[in-house]
Amino acid sequence: VETPLTLTLDQTDPDAIHAALQTAADRFGAIDILANNAGIDDPTEAAIADTSDEIWGETFDVNVTGVFKLCRAAIPLLRDGGSIVNVSSAAALIPVPGMAAYGISKLGLEHLTLDAARELAPDGTRVNCFRIDLAVASEGFVANTPGEDHTRWEPSEVAAEGILWMLEQ
Repeated sequence: VETPLTLTLDQTDPDAIHAALQTAADRFGAIDILANNAGIDDPTEAAIADTSDEIWGETFDVNVTGVFKLCRAAIPLLRDGGSIVNVSSAAALIPVPGMAAYGISKLGLEHLTLDAARELAPDGTRVNCFRIDLAVASEGFVANTPGEDHTRWEPSEVAAEGILWMLEQ
């Protein structure tokens, strides 16, 4: 069994993207799975009229553009029959007060997933979206909701198990 490889990168940095993907491909001979699970939201819960250009831009840079760049860079390195899974949120379909940039970016991510799936299917590459429709106590979600009762939220492992299940299908 191969030792797992964990790489941390800034997905808005094209050089970091290429270096991380090439490191993985060199280590394993190719890439079998690309899981895009990074995402950000502005915890200030600003109304659309009060959302700054910086917050809007940063949200889309990470939640949509970064995923696009990772997918585009991974395509030539994916092994035949490889998989890409993009993680979305219920906020893509259910407007949440103060989370317009996040929700709209996740809807954009889902559309990106649909287009990539259509384009890459003839090559045997599967592209799917895993939308988390329940409260998961991820590090970021808990940090952004300090006043909430997190006791009934699902642990992060629940989402990870769902993504693995999807990849096995």
